[in-house]
Amino acid sequence: MRQVAATLPSEGMQHVPEIVQANIFLQYGDPEAAAALLSPRDPELQEIGNSDHNAAYGLLLLQLGRVDDAIALLEPEYATAEYDGAAMNMGSRLALAYAAAHRPVDALRVVGELQERDGGTYHDRLLALWA
Repeated sequence: MRQVAATLPSEGMQHVPEIVQANIFLQYGDPEAAAALLSPRDPELQEIGNSDHNAAYGLLLLQLGRVDDAIALLEPEYATAEYDGAAMNMGSRLALAYAAAHRPVDALRVVGELQERDGGTYHDRLLALWA
């Protein structure tokens, strides 16, 4: 994957292998290993793969106990997500962050909104259920 991604014209797509690897580390509960692959990015950056990066980074912040920082990153990303995939990706992590912040009304609101959408991955729906 890394060899193919390195040849892609989009710089954002060139970072997809690191995002995938970071998500694997996050699923294992190893935020330090994920942090070695991810760095903060401007949420306003209009680049392919940026929302996937920010979703992973938001989950990383949660695992590091930086709940308020995760919410600050994920809220605007979720609010501007136009497509089901991006909305499910951001929303599931945002709902989990709200739950961690002891904001059950917000968490359940987002989960309810996600239930009205199609798409998303099994992992997105699993995170929403955890929230």
